[in-house]
Amino acid sequence: MQNKVANQLYRKTQMKNLVLSVIIVLLCSACGESERKFEMTVDKVEVLKGLILKGLALSGAVSQGCIQNGETYTIYRDGKVLRQETARILLIGNLKDGESFDGKADKSDYASFYIPDGNEGDVMLGDVFVGEAITCGEI
Repeated sequence: MQNKVANQLYRKTQMKNLVLSVIIVLLCSACGESERKFEMTVDKVEVLKGLILKGLALSGAVSQGCIQNGETYTIYRDGKVLRQETARILLIGNLKDGESFDGKADKSDYASFYIPDGNEGDVMLGDVFVGEAITCGEI
């Protein structure tokens, strides 16, 4: 009888350890994924027809991650790849007094990007920018 109880207790302990291990692995993988991907949904599109700047200015709030000028990002529409671009950040719209533009857009920044060869209709409201680089914050 004692042997049967000991086996049941052992199995319960092993099951708890297994469940805890699975939870830890899932949490760790989810944390790493969200930190490395830059993501922004376009909520404003402007066609630029100036003497110097010609193309598109695309703006939106950065929902996760960060991106620096010169890094590559992909533009998606309805889950399908539209094009790849190099980040050219025109401005960060929500800088506070005393802050200056440091060449990157971080989570919760309202950022505007420049696509020099973009034409009207190339990028639309609701399209999503996704970047994979993890250099922001690194020295």
